[in-house]
Amino acid sequence: VPNKVYQCMGMARAVITADTPAIREFFAPGHHLETVPTGDAAALADAIAALARDATKRHALAAAAVQHVSAHFSPVPVARRFAALCEEAARS
Repeated sequence: VPNKVYQCMGMARAVITADTPAIREFFAPGHHLETVPTGDAAALADAIAALARDATKRHALAAAAVQHVSAHFSPVPVARRFAALCEEAARS
């Protein structure tokens, strides 16, 4: 997942990005962000135009994004996950 995705979501901005397995692993397209097929300029233009016209959707994506990123990818949850991984590695 590109760092810019986390950064923009953390700033409560609606994000449009390429639809990849990594994006789908960490985010719910249509809920946390919008996705388009990789390299599809027309789909990207359509997605931008659609969000530009739909302030309600833009705000809903932004709100869900900032909540999700804060809950799962800010320093405290990341540190907790890292500590748990370290404890698991130490036990094995």
